[in-house]
Amino acid sequence: MIAMFFPFELADGVALLIVTLLAVAVTWMVSRRNGQDERRLFALSLAMHLVFSQLLLYLQSTIYTDSDAWGYRSDSMVLYRLLEVDPGKYVPEVLAIIFRLKSELMEGVGQSSTMSMVALVALGRFVTFDSYWALYAISACASFFGKWAIYAVFRDELQHVRRRILAVATMCVPSVVFWTSGVVKEAYAVAGLGALCYGMCRLFRVRAVGVIWAFIG
Repeated sequence: MIAMFFPFELADGVALLIVTLLAVAVTWMVSRRNGQDERRLFALSLAMHLVFSQLLLYLQSTIYTDSDAWGYRSDSMVLYRLLEVDPGKYVPEVLAIIFRLKSELMEGVGQSSTMSMVALVALGRFVTFDSYWALYAISACASFFGKWAIYAVFRDELQHVRRRILAVATMCVPSVVFWTSGVVKEAYAVAGLGALCYGMCRLFRVRAVGVIWAFIG
């Protein structure tokens, strides 16, 4: 019998609604100067990411039950409890783990990309009041904005190519969107890659803002 690890409760619905509204608001604000066709594709891509994030979590909690997502969740429990007890003290420590900086919590333990994901999940659980559904949506949004940044680079550098084609190719390929819309390393890799590409493109155009985006990436 298939068992679902994460039943969808009212608190999950509220957290998910807040994440969705914030994502829509940010998308609308950032895309105000874009053309109507571009804004429609942005909206389509965002909707795909949000829907696929929930579908991915559902499949992982009912069928693909032996995935890294559950390892991240179980391993993040200690950090999550520490954040609940004293966020002022432990948020900086968890952020240090995420960015592989020195942390008192990691004395005697080697840093790795897996530990960064564990710390990121712990922080996400704290921010979303332990709603994995909302955390998956946040991860999907990070991936969405990373793809948007990649699209912006291609749009500026390949001006002879139709923007609709570039937007679809970078932001709306279903399989790519699906497998980068959740608590998976690929989602954050895409987000970082997008920020890095956007930042480097701006640096080549001698714009100081590129330093910030490249650093984030």
